[in-house]
Order: sequence, then C-alpha cells, then structure tokens
Amino acid sequence: MGTYEAIAAVSQAILGILTQEYKKANLAKAAFTLFGTQDFTFQRNNLTAGVSLFLYHVSPNVNTRNNMPATGTPHHPNLSMDLHYMVTAWAIKPVRQQGLLGWTAQTLDKYPIISADELNRYVADSTTRFSAEQSVQIIPETSSWDVIASLWSRLDAPYQLSYTILARNVIMD
Repeated sequence: MGTYEAIAAVSQAILGILTQEYKKANLAKAAFTLFGTQDFTFQRNNLTAGVSLFLYHVSPNVNTRNNMPATGTPHHPNLSMDLHYMVTAWAIKPVRQQGLLGWTAQTLDKYPIISADELNRYVADSTTRFSAEQSVQIIPETSSWDVIASLWSRLDAPYQLSYTILARNVIMD
C-alpha cells in the first residue's frame, strides 16, 4: 500500500511518464516539472518551453470511503484520496504552447490507468511501494472557465493555457 508519500509518488509518476514519452517522441526540447504556488510567474520559473503539473486540490474519495463490505461487518477502510491537478503549457510562442498542451493531453489519455509497476518505477523513496493490485485512474476533468480563472487569480499570475486532470483513488494505509 502507499504510505503518506503516495500523493508525491503519483505526481512523480505522471511527470515521469510524460518525460519518458516525450523523449521517445524525439520532439524539440521541453521540460516537465512539478510546480508549487511560488512558481507561477515567468520571472520565477525559468520554464521557457515545457509543461507544469500543479496539485491544487486534494479530496477524500467518498465512493471508496463509504463502501461497506458484503458481510456488513464494520471496518475502517484505507484512506483513498482524489488529486486534482492543473496542467499548464509554457512557451514563448502560442503555437508551441498549444502544441505542448495538445501533446500532453494526448499522452495522458494513453495512460488512463497508472499501474503499481508504473507508480513504483518513479518513486524516489524506496519506502513507498504500491502493491500489485493498486492503480490510479487519470482522467481529464471538465472544469469550468470560472474554476480555471479563479485558480489563476489566486496564484496572482497571468493566465497560461491550462487544463485539469483528476488522479482518482490514491490509496494510503
């Protein structure tokens, strides 16, 4: 099972998959990086061509949390979290920015499920290991313009082309 570090491990796995697939595609140089709130200005991030992954919200997965076993015996299920990310393309030219975001969306669509093997491949710390039956579902979120605009407003940064994804059912024990 994933430990408290499972959230960071999912972030690392998403970035690792994108980096690996981009290298295989042999495209122009681009970076894939995890962003914190402080990274959202061109002056601070030095990312002239690339994609950032920003975890903006974490919520309990209530569907798995409220499942009762068939026997009806009360139990305390493992903590299952949903991770909400904003994926942002960065480039000086709009055409490059749009291409990067399109490529990223297409690549993540090829990985609707990140298996335990994939998750474990990108974990920096060997104490976090996902068991074979664990996986994380990656799906695009349908975020309204209001949600996206609110995120950018709170980050106090000029808007950049973005979309949101959900990493569903990140289990921690």
